[in-house]
Amino acid sequence: LLRNEAERLPGTKRYAEPHLQYLKWMSVFIIMLFAHGLLFLGYQIDMAGGGVVATTALGFRISHTWTLIDDEWLDIKKNVAVGLASVWDLAAMPYLFALVGSKINLSTVFNRDMFPKALLVFVVSVATRIIYTIFVPSI
Repeated sequence: LLRNEAERLPGTKRYAEPHLQYLKWMSVFIIMLFAHGLLFLGYQIDMAGGGVVATTALGFRISHTWTLIDDEWLDIKKNVAVGLASVWDLAAMPYLFALVGSKINLSTVFNRDMFPKALLVFVVSVATRIIYTIFVPSI
């Protein structure tokens, strides 16, 4: 839908860069809008797991549709993939790690019995790596 609205540059087979950027972020916005809509719909009808499955199915469907599109649109597909990766790297992943980390009680995870064992595992693993680094290249 969005890919057909641009005028090609004269004498080339590429779209103007501002249009490619607009197309990337508009496509990312539409994909994220549908994904969040499916998640909230699942919560609304008391089927939270169903929303997650529907969002996963949406991702599979988008991926399959991209395989059917001509290679002429490869730049657009790459740009949208880069945009989605940017959203994941800059927003979703830090949010998920912060959300999970807020539920951890460090005093129950790190007790006094754990530190000597952790130090022993660290020393043994470093020693093993040093030994293998020295002897394996000579074999």
